[in-house]
Amino acid sequence: MNKSNRFFENVTPEIMQEIDKIIDASCSVYRIKPADIKSKARIKPIPDATATASILIEKYFDINETALAKILNRDRTSIYIYRRKFEDRKWNPSFEENLMKAQVIVETGDVDSYRHNVSLTKRLKALEILIESMTKKKEKIVEQIKELSHVRMD
Repeated sequence: MNKSNRFFENVTPEIMQEIDKIIDASCSVYRIKPADIKSKARIKPIPDATATASILIEKYFDINETALAKILNRDRTSIYIYRRKFEDRKWNPSFEENLMKAQVIVETGDVDSYRHNVSLTKRLKALEILIESMTKKKEKIVEQIKELSHVRMD
């Protein structure tokens, strides 16, 4: 039995509903339909929406590349490319912003959270998510500095 099938053995309908909510959140940010993400189409903004959904599904669920590729109707190479897009997001501020928007929608359950009039509460939630992400980055950098501090530069 391959790894993707093992993931699907343990998937309840509730988990699939949560995955669908993540896909819906990504679609609402990019203003496309969920069917577009699972289609073979690759015109913009479908790849960015699919990358956003992929990244968030991996964040919230213990899922391997093969199973994720099956859910999104992609191959494993595409999943690898989506991960690279996430790693390179600092070079693409609009992708990073849309990823954050989709994450806020997932976390708040409110699809309208990034439409025209965003409330202060929702903005605060977005900032909290951003601060959490930045704190993790800071901790990682501090660890790297600690590791390098033992290296002598003679």
